[in-house]
Amino acid sequence: MIKRNRQKRFFSNLFNNKNFKHMDYSFLLVSGVLLIFGLLSLYSSSSIYAHNKDAGSFYYLKRQSLGIFIGLGGMAFISGINLKKLRPYIKPAMLITVALLIITLVCPPIANVKRWIPLGLMNFQTSELAKIILVIY
Repeated sequence: MIKRNRQKRFFSNLFNNKNFKHMDYSFLLVSGVLLIFGLLSLYSSSSIYAHNKDAGSFYYLKRQSLGIFIGLGGMAFISGINLKKLRPYIKPAMLITVALLIITLVCPPIANVKRWIPLGLMNFQTSELAKIILVIY
């Protein structure tokens, strides 16, 4: 029971609602406009290709829109995190990331390139995790 209360306090302290009050709304607006123009460009360039492949002319637009909504949800989640609370965990995360990058060097190549760790159903690209951890560090 005590462990559960500690976890609740950790997660309640991890998120800081002040970050939403101080967001750069002009940057958010410009990003939204660029996303809309990107979707329009994607639709105009891929609708005939998707239709010819019998996938429906909105196939790539739907896939990209889903990715955008997942990304926006992730952005909202991450922007609420209080980075000061993550400070004790960043050095172990950095060490784990470096270890994963070293493991990537000994993994078998996929398409003649050593960038992924094969996990069976999917491949894990450690450089993507390294980008995030390095920025937080």
